[in-house]
Amino acid sequence: MRLRTNTPKKQQRIPLYLKFSQRTQDPMFGDCCVRRQLMPVACCGMPISTQVADKSASGFLVNTKGCRILDLITEDIRGQQVNKQDRKDCEDAVPRLVRASSAHIYVDSEAAANYTDDSFVCCYRPFRRAEFLGGVENTHKANQTHPFDVDRILIYDYTCYEFNHSIEMTFEFVKVTCTVEETGKEIFREFFAFPLNPYKRGDREFMNLFDSNNLNVLMIGFEATSRFDFSRRMPRTMEFLENHDVISLQGYSTVGNDSYSNILPVLTGYSEGGLSEVCRPSNRSVFNNCTFLWDLFKKQGYVTALSEEHPNGPFHLLERGFTKQPVDFYTRPFDLLVKYVGVEKNCTTSKLLNNHIKSFLEKMEHQLNFAFFWNNRSNELPNQQVLDDEFLDLLISVESLGLFNKTVLILMSDRGLKQNEFLWTLEGHLEERLPFVHFVFPSWFKKKYKVAMNNMKMNQERLTTPFDLHETLKDILDLSKLADEVLIANTTQTNGTGASLFRQISTTRTCKDGGILDEFCACHTSDAVPRDSQTLREAAQSIVDHVNSLLSNHSQCPTLHLANIVDGKLQEVIRVDKNSKFQKMPPRYAFQDYVVTLETSPGGALFEATARHRRNSDFSVIGEVNRLNNDWSESECISVKNLKYYCYCL
Repeated sequence: MRLRTNTPKKQQRIPLYLKFSQRTQDPMFGDCCVRRQLMPVACCGMPISTQVADKSASGFLVNTKGCRILDLITEDIRGQQVNKQDRKDCEDAVPRLVRASSAHIYVDSEAAANYTDDSFVCCYRPFRRAEFLGGVENTHKANQTHPFDVDRILIYDYTCYEFNHSIEMTFEFVKVTCTVEETGKEIFREFFAFPLNPYKRGDREFMNLFDSNNLNVLMIGFEATSRFDFSRRMPRTMEFLENHDVISLQGYSTVGNDSYSNILPVLTGYSEGGLSEVCRPSNRSVFNNCTFLWDLFKKQGYVTALSEEHPNGPFHLLERGFTKQPVDFYTRPFDLLVKYVGVEKNCTTSKLLNNHIKSFLEKMEHQLNFAFFWNNRSNELPNQQVLDDEFLDLLISVESLGLFNKTVLILMSDRGLKQNEFLWTLEGHLEERLPFVHFVFPSWFKKKYKVAMNNMKMNQERLTTPFDLHETLKDILDLSKLADEVLIANTTQTNGTGASLFRQISTTRTCKDGGILDEFCACHTSDAVPRDSQTLREAAQSIVDHVNSLLSNHSQCPTLHLANIVDGKLQEVIRVDKNSKFQKMPPRYAFQDYVVTLETSPGGALFEATARHRRNSDFSVIGEVNRLNNDWSESECISVKNLKYYCYCL
């Protein structure tokens, strides 16, 4: 093997534009778009169980006047690990020919013999995001829309710049290829990302962490992972968190059907409907006129980052994304090329996201920073042990650098996994509605802000929402609000939508108070209804009729028919008397709510919805009809986003 030595070529940079279309999306990825087969007895390696823990005070995750959430996962289920397979990780593969440090790429001469014995040459090609030329002016107008590819175009240098052994990188993203000199055969290909500090020496914000009393914010999300599921799949990571005095929200509830509707309140403080009234009037509008958390932190001198591990993430699966780059370190160009050019799916993508996290934190070691990293393939990887091991390695590495001393670590998810038959059990019903949030604060912060931390610990067993997480992060921007004397002077419990977790959440808070729609509320207790019940069949038929009414103006969508009732529950109807004591409604009820899971034909769609039966009246559907087994390929004939959940194209 011989690496050809030469002086890097300085040639004219000719940009090559690449456009990536969602039409080619891989059906394995994306939010709620996995086509899963029905599983007869198990889900993710975990037996389906209907055993219920003792309904004592310890048998509830939340047990307040306003909400009671049952703890239905038995110790036997908690202890089981899933997807136990032979370990396969990236380190078992052939060593990488070209590696990267924080600011350099270099050829690993010891690894070269694994690739070729001939002389070879390596080069790098920078690539970057193309800013949308139309700008973002007037995006608040109702008629302002943007093309689908507004956030899907890259500028890819035509020239590949050769390098010898090692070279310092001044580009944010590069593709490296190595070829045999004589034949031109490609022997190595890899992508590298190098976060760039937007601030330079002399800027007021440069190295501003030293003189600041503020906290860095590191948010890492896992799509479609319930709090129970995270503990099962990530036992070593959970042990690390528990050893660092983790604060976990037991009553953290989903507020929407998909990732987008659950992440949006965290980052903006608005629901999808609320955002449309404020800054995004159409699904074809972009998000640049909306204020996100990273915008608030940027104004305070923070370096910001946004990374979605897969390009069809919450802001792009059925959305337009951004015209202008929303944050300082925006990995979307990298993620697009990795997705469409390809990497090893078994392990590399999770490691790439971890590399983004580590490299960003290392590069911004002396900068205040806010980062939001989203793993939207956490449930698609074939070996969950690798995910656990790699993520634990990341946390240990970051801790060894001392970065957690100035950082609040927030691990979170959007919702539980929609896993068909397990979802039909009471455990599965709760798992889907109970994602997780874990906080790890620096030791000095916990000592300095004792009242705030005591309130947060108390709120672990209260009903909480993504809106609360948003308000909590806004408080981190101004720590003077968390001083003990400030919080002691205002001990009023918060009850409305969007409450900082540094203040006590009211024990009377209900799902309605917290902005949680009935169909996503986990507070109700319920009784099973026989599937052959005539009343249940009427409830199910009302749901099918409702879906058909939504599709009535779209002739390409055939009429759906009730094929099968999978499950039915009668919600316990609760009222509050003048003394705020909970009582069951008397036999002459005002209404009864039936939660029905059903299958329709044609297409075999699985739906879940709440049908309300009032005295002397027909059934009516309350809230949204929740689709449990989405497959976007079956609804390509319709472009209306919300109807894609229901339409089956023949």
